[in-house]
Amino acid sequence: RPMCQDAGWRPLASIDPIAEPEYVAMYTVGIQYAPDGPDDELGERCKSATDKATCEAEVETGFGFEGVGSHVVTTDGDDVERYGTPERPIGEFLGEINTPEEALMVIWAQGYDINCAPGADGGAGVKKTSKGFEVITSRYTMDCDPIEKTSYRFLVRPDGSFVLLESGVISSEDGACIGRRPHGLLPPTAPMQPTGAAAHLATIARLEASAVLAFDALEVELMARGAPEALLEEVRVARADEVRHAVVMAAFAARAGAWVEPPAVSPTGARSWLDLALENAVEGCVRETYGAVVGEYQSLAAEDPAFRVAMRRIADDERRHATLSWKLFDWFDGFLSDAERESVRMAMIAAVGELHRSFEGDVAEDVRRRFGLPDHRAHDALVVALDGQLFAPVLAA
Repeated sequence: RPMCQDAGWRPLASIDPIAEPEYVAMYTVGIQYAPDGPDDELGERCKSATDKATCEAEVETGFGFEGVGSHVVTTDGDDVERYGTPERPIGEFLGEINTPEEALMVIWAQGYDINCAPGADGGAGVKKTSKGFEVITSRYTMDCDPIEKTSYRFLVRPDGSFVLLESGVISSEDGACIGRRPHGLLPPTAPMQPTGAAAHLATIARLEASAVLAFDALEVELMARGAPEALLEEVRVARADEVRHAVVMAAFAARAGAWVEPPAVSPTGARSWLDLALENAVEGCVRETYGAVVGEYQSLAAEDPAFRVAMRRIADDERRHATLSWKLFDWFDGFLSDAERESVRMAMIAAVGELHRSFEGDVAEDVRRRFGLPDHRAHDALVVALDGQLFAPVLAA
């Protein structure tokens, strides 16, 4: 298991690098926003620098778009070094890989998650072998339709090279880019569909129907907390929109010969202000906003003319739903502590990061063209634009 402390991975006290600098820190940097601080650190930053201000400023550089990824930063006197870039691979800092935590850092530097969850939930693991270290890790590989997490097993050799031994999907559930998911939504039973197009339409129709349940639950919870009538009315309008979306997409699915599985939700207990704020931030502010952007793209790119027309109306509705999510974001904020606000912010950062890392790469090309799903380049452009124009300013505030 990784060296974990306070539910976070803390490897630096257990490594044996080529040289021991006065200060070393690990940073995970997302697109368009700088990290609040290091994932782990050891020593005193810029301890013996002759100009501490210059040293501190140099440590903070590289946290823009070009610095996306996982980095190790060191300071020693006036020298500031950054490893984990194409120019300075992390092996130049670690040297020979002779501890489990060093092997984990090699894989972490490639963008894989090293977390402290149980192994079945994608948690990391490492063990010594005759050839080096075997590392088990995971990361999200698809964020929409479905959301998938994949587990990987690597061999990390003493020289820092590594090879993928095996990989496999460990969790898969319907994506959140079509509407808002209700809390406790159960995974589908995955019935066989006659074609790829039928399967895609069945999934969309089920997600639209599940969004009706999400707004039903949201209205009940908002009423119980004395929400303003204006917000409640917007929730009711959004629910009516989702009913219409579900009917439209079910009709498309039926014409394709698909069977649409009704959504089911597991019972849940009472939820706190923080629970509601977290759900709204991730499902509404991030994923529903992205879903509106994707819907608009589909309304222009889909080869199926009837689907283009349908997506035009749906995209307009989803844009209003996203706006509602941001209004709820502001309202919930007034009932949270500073620590809870930070939890919401970190959850949004994680959700935005998942958008950047994931792409529906296994969709058949004919399905992609027919329904106007973004290809890899379009996906990246949409997410980067949305992050830079909306998410980054909010998350940096």
